[in-house]
Amino acid sequence: MESLTIELRPQLRSGYVYIQLKPNRQIHSINISQGGDSMTTKIDEKELKLNLLPIEVNSSVTSLQFLDQWVVFRIQLSQSTLYDLSDLKNNKKTEVIATGIDLPPTQRNLELTCTGCKNSITKNEVLFERVLSLPSEECEPSEWFCCSHSDVDYKNILCPRTNDCFYGSHYYVLNTQILKPELVTNDNEVTCNRCLSVLGVVNSDGSFKIWSHSLQFASLENLVASGGQRKSPLVDFKLALKEFLKKGNLYEEMHYFASEHGKKVSLLIKIMDKNLLLLTQSSVESSLEVKLNEQRVIKVLYKVLDNGSEPSKDASNLSAYRISLSSINAAVDHLIASSLKLPLIYRNTETYCIGYIL
Repeated sequence: MESLTIELRPQLRSGYVYIQLKPNRQIHSINISQGGDSMTTKIDEKELKLNLLPIEVNSSVTSLQFLDQWVVFRIQLSQSTLYDLSDLKNNKKTEVIATGIDLPPTQRNLELTCTGCKNSITKNEVLFERVLSLPSEECEPSEWFCCSHSDVDYKNILCPRTNDCFYGSHYYVLNTQILKPELVTNDNEVTCNRCLSVLGVVNSDGSFKIWSHSLQFASLENLVASGGQRKSPLVDFKLALKEFLKKGNLYEEMHYFASEHGKKVSLLIKIMDKNLLLLTQSSVESSLEVKLNEQRVIKVLYKVLDNGSEPSKDASNLSAYRISLSSINAAVDHLIASSLKLPLIYRNTETYCIGYIL
């Protein structure tokens, strides 16, 4: 077998099994039997025993399908499995997206550098006195007051000072005076003057929004950010998704959009299952007892559009997040690769593709 994937939904007491066979394999007979926490699959003369702990199967296989190189079927879980998996989840305190944005230390001289080429993007060393979290991008500062304040410039109320570092789910907001002026382009993009990678965008209040994966904080001795080595465009995508999951309204659609060097791209995502238990194994050899790898994943519907324009703030059932173009590309690559765990006809609906976020 090439691979084995099992989607488990304890609340529904069911699971779907996807077995990918070797290329050009002809199937003459298949027999599937289960006993307690193990399941034996026999395809022709090749037998494979799967260790399904802590799962117990209590009925025969249903919905058996043969799809080219794939064998697909449904299993029914026992009642005890529901409680076993619930205890497992509570004990491990599992979180699909465990990463968080890296923050600079306060009261320490720092140099801000481009992650790609390590070029310094600041005029001088910077000392942050305040490192503060920004409210949701969907908030409206004018609604923070109970009566009219005509002398308040709401557009600039969240503009950082030179010794401030504000941050959102996947970006930092910095005062323009601390960065080199040659970083700004005519397209309101913040671009590294050495490697020409886009670091972020210019906000409407004149401050700079810099993507988390594009920026590193360094002192004279070394990199300060403890998680700096794990920064990547894909991590920024996951950080924005984590912010969306905190809202709890999973009926909304996520709209990631990017506009760089005149190219506009949008990535639309709908959550199918925010905490799916996936059991997987690759390159499965026959006549072996296999213990499957356990993962918590998010199963999603997604669609890519060649239109990165920002959606209207009045759009209902929609949460918009601007991220870098490289983050969208990395997310799409990740989703396409994840869908290889499924047969071809299970990777698409009429208008959306299906994938996992690991």
